[in-house]
Amino acid sequence: VVSRSSLVVSVTNEEEKGEVAEETDEQATGVRLQASVGSTSEEIEEKTGTEEEQEPVVSTPEETEEENEEAEETEEEVYDEEEEEDDYGLFETASRKLASQAAYEEEKLAVLHTLFRNAPKKTVPFLYELIKNSDMYLRRHLMLLLRQVDYPTVVDLYRYLIVDEESALRLQGMMGLVKLDSDEARNVISSAVVDRDPNVRRFIVNCLDHTGGEARVTAIARLSADSDESVRKIAVKKLSLLGNHFAFVNLVPRLEDPDVNVRKEAIYGLKRIAGTDYGYNFLGTEGERRRAVKQWKALAERSYANPGVLRSLREKNMKAAEEGTGNDSEDSEKTNAAALRSSARGSKGRARTAPRGSAE
Repeated sequence: VVSRSSLVVSVTNEEEKGEVAEETDEQATGVRLQASVGSTSEEIEEKTGTEEEQEPVVSTPEETEEENEEAEETEEEVYDEEEEEDDYGLFETASRKLASQAAYEEEKLAVLHTLFRNAPKKTVPFLYELIKNSDMYLRRHLMLLLRQVDYPTVVDLYRYLIVDEESALRLQGMMGLVKLDSDEARNVISSAVVDRDPNVRRFIVNCLDHTGGEARVTAIARLSADSDESVRKIAVKKLSLLGNHFAFVNLVPRLEDPDVNVRKEAIYGLKRIAGTDYGYNFLGTEGERRRAVKQWKALAERSYANPGVLRSLREKNMKAAEEGTGNDSEDSEKTNAAALRSSARGSKGRARTAPRGSAE
């Protein structure tokens, strides 16, 4: 049994203990607040003193420009990384679509348009590698598709192709440039006259226009001295059609060409320019041709100093022909025709008299 007095005493003691604890906590809190206020005031004083001691930093225009450039470079790097990730997905999808045999032509054309519009610079090397590593069927199909695409950067793709190690790719690139039919494309074709494949050079000389600019006419003149006789013949014929002093001085050396067809085109062109053939017979012996070539070379030397000498000579010969005195060229033409007939009869006679099984 607990008496009422003892309970009162115990309650009173507990209340006193609580009051003492609260006072103790309040004192501790006050001490902490004072300490924090003191430290804060000290920090403020230290910062203020430091700020007063430090001088303000002023950036020069050069430093500001460098900082701006660094910031721009950082932004560009981040942008390039994001762009590369996007382009990878674009080209991966394009590669599958263009190489697919199930995709329609309209779908593949849409892919090409998307590539050239969104990433033209990266599209050129991408398509070059795709074409180069494709089989013959897919390569031909892609080239046909590219001929239906009209973007300025397509020329750069053909630049890649015309310098490839494979002659078939170089020829495909030439065909694409011809299809573009632009001044830039024609100049690129003219720059490829040194191609090591005679088939490519023959294609080039057939595409070059003798009425074009200086680059194309110079390319034709260079091909007139080509190592392949079929290329030389086409180039000489185009020079003959040109009919000016530049053509004249490049045709004279072809009178000594080892191929009879080249010599024939050369003398016909020279006669058109000068109005005479100086008795040159493209079917004559080497000695006969050499004597006539000397006169042509002398005329070429005079024409360098005075290009008008060719016009004067042509007018003189035309006037003489009208008066009936220009028989030299007529006699020369008759001689050439007779030599051709004689050569043809001789070859037929040899063929009739040759024994069976002979090489002839």
